[in-house]
Amino acid sequence: MNQEALSGLGFEGAATYSPRVEQETVAQSKNRFPKSRSSFFGYLVRRPLDYLPDSLNFVFDLVQASLEWQILQLSPIYRGEEAPHGEGVVVIVPGFGTAEVNYGSTAVTLKNLGYEPKVYPLKFVVNAEPVSKMLTDYVAYLVKQKERSGRKIHVLGHSKGGLVTLAALLRFPEEFNDSVDQVVFLGSPKPEWLNSYVGGLYLFTQYLFGGDDFKFSSESLDGMDVENIDGVRITSIANPGDQVIRGQLVGSPEDHFLVKSSHAGHLVCANDLGIVANRLSRPLAA
Repeated sequence: MNQEALSGLGFEGAATYSPRVEQETVAQSKNRFPKSRSSFFGYLVRRPLDYLPDSLNFVFDLVQASLEWQILQLSPIYRGEEAPHGEGVVVIVPGFGTAEVNYGSTAVTLKNLGYEPKVYPLKFVVNAEPVSKMLTDYVAYLVKQKERSGRKIHVLGHSKGGLVTLAALLRFPEEFNDSVDQVVFLGSPKPEWLNSYVGGLYLFTQYLFGGDDFKFSSESLDGMDVENIDGVRITSIANPGDQVIRGQLVGSPEDHFLVKSSHAGHLVCANDLGIVANRLSRPLAA
């Protein structure tokens, strides 16, 4: 695993990561993850006892994220200190159910490190729109930011935001690669397991907005070698014990960074932002 300029940050890393925690007792895709919204609904019906512990684990994750946010306010990196600086546009793509306000401290940190942070504008205030319906507008936004700034941009994809970004890269490779230099996936693997409570909320939005991200993910990612993606430079940051989503990290093993942060708090955790700062500060790819 690449440890370039990361000494002293206190993160945990490993050369490989794929816990193979799989969703069971439902119609399976090639990686045993539900391949449609009806499949995931069947999983919820057949395993009701998962709901309570998963909901409690999600609450604990939010509590940890709150603590990480408070620690960040007192951390040197929040003031732009003790971390490498850079420049250029950094687009933050929110996770499921989150909004621009959730990434205010992230934006402050990036601005103090010399970047121009932009939180991707969501159609419904929070990120609830199906991935397949977001792609055209999302790619157009990335192209616009690159043209406006006159140089390639960086993208931070948090949870669902990373899945949107990966889908955009797969469906619009020319436009994406022409606009983006680096992508950092945070808590955003190729899914193999999803928290039942969060998944239930996600499923509700799929029916509400007429989407099927489970099917879309299966059609897009099944059989895909996520370790070898050409074009953009990739970093994946994840907690192997993530309480919301687990799976196979995107990018080559040397670009994987394992941490102990919460799922919700990846982008308000000083440690994780330290990794982000080090990765983004690398010279722009030719």
